[in-house]
Amino acid sequence: MPASGFDHGIANAKATKGSPWVAVWTPGVNLANFFNLYDSRGDVTIGVATSIPTTLDGPIQVVRYGALTVNAAVTAAQRCRGLIVLSDSLSMGAAGSISMTARGAAGSPKWAVDKDIFVPQAITFTGKNTSYADFLKWIRTTGYCIFDPSLYACPPPGMGDVTCDWATWTPYGSTIISAAGCGGYTVNGQSGSPRTGNAGSNGGTGGGGAGNGGQYTQAPQGSPGRTWGGGPGSNGCYSDNSCGVWSRDPDRYGGVGGSAFTNLAPAPSGGGAGNPGGSGADGGTAGSDGTGGVLMHICRGNASLTAGHAFTANGSQGGSGTRGGAGSGAGSILLAYLGTLTGTPNLTATGGPAGTGTYPGAPGGLGSTQAKSFAIMGWAA
Repeated sequence: MPASGFDHGIANAKATKGSPWVAVWTPGVNLANFFNLYDSRGDVTIGVATSIPTTLDGPIQVVRYGALTVNAAVTAAQRCRGLIVLSDSLSMGAAGSISMTARGAAGSPKWAVDKDIFVPQAITFTGKNTSYADFLKWIRTTGYCIFDPSLYACPPPGMGDVTCDWATWTPYGSTIISAAGCGGYTVNGQSGSPRTGNAGSNGGTGGGGAGNGGQYTQAPQGSPGRTWGGGPGSNGCYSDNSCGVWSRDPDRYGGVGGSAFTNLAPAPSGGGAGNPGGSGADGGTAGSDGTGGVLMHICRGNASLTAGHAFTANGSQGGSGTRGGAGSGAGSILLAYLGTLTGTPNLTATGGPAGTGTYPGAPGGLGSTQAKSFAIMGWAA
């Protein structure tokens, strides 16, 4: 077995800067190469609230530990496409939590919109002016996930000219997040009948809810969940014309929530939750910031979970007013373990609450939660 992910799978020994090269990376037995690609922080006990550095709306972030004990709240510092915690073993105390609540990314149509998230069987890299070694060093230094497909669909600064076959990847084992399983667009919110966001399935995230419409109008649709986070919620509105003409629909890629509109005063209307929350109108409040994020904890040893612990990836609340805005969709959680699981996993991916008011909005859709062994995921030797 190679000593590290840097030693593994170079198909062309001339994978050096300045010469065209091809190199193949594989995840290894029990994901050994994936683990070895990232520097371990060693055995760590987290006893105070801790934020893991992430890039705002950036790639899936990986952080690796040895024996990890969590006795306090852990979260991503900024919203991003996902957080992967790697550990050799895991112990969660009663006060321990790991959260991606309100940490879903504000995305882009340039990202890998319809691509599932999974560990690929192999990744074939090509390059010329950036060597394979320098690319892997960049991956290790940034902590970005090597199998985040949007990393290659929309390369960030500093990556160099390395490309790969991301569009044709086949999974090594089960899909972690299903693009088709993400909750779709929500039906327009009717007067007195807002619409709860569509739930995610098969690892999918939840869609945003639709706010409360006016006497003569419909509120805009809630946006779909994406593989990088739940969908933003739409706004409440009260108008003698179509709210869609005057208000701003929630972003379809996980960005801003719906912005409220009213021209039949007094009728305060709340904004939809999103990244950021949409504005309120006529005295209504803005939607809360955030969509449910994507959380993956991969433990290649035993996992011990004490009652009271929590893994969360919840959405955020819609704005309030006479016509309430809608909550954003929840994210997705995977707890995967190679050894023995002790205790009952407490995994929560709940859509953001409805904006309150005489005519409340609607909550965002539920996300997916999964607790599976390496064998069930198809990662075991």
